[in-house]
Amino acid sequence: MERNSNRHRRGELNANVFYGLTVEMPGRSGSGEWRVFGLGCDYRDGVVKTYNRLLAVRAADTGHINIGTYGGHYLQPFNCHSAR
Repeated sequence: MERNSNRHRRGELNANVFYGLTVEMPGRSGSGEWRVFGLGCDYRDGVVKTYNRLLAVRAADTGHINIGTYGGHYLQPFNCHSAR
């Protein structure tokens, strides 16, 4: 892998981004929904990390940065009656 190749424009990151999502509306009425998602990112070109260490130590740490997250929600509408 070439570190400083000309194939990337200046300021452009060499990163892979992955995203997956599914949405369902349970029941016949379709009045609610649930959703599950996942996101992953992999930075490949020796990006200097920005955490609390000396610059020389951070610059020597040229490994990939892998970030992942996931989540979901369930929504269900229902009638609320006022307490009059």
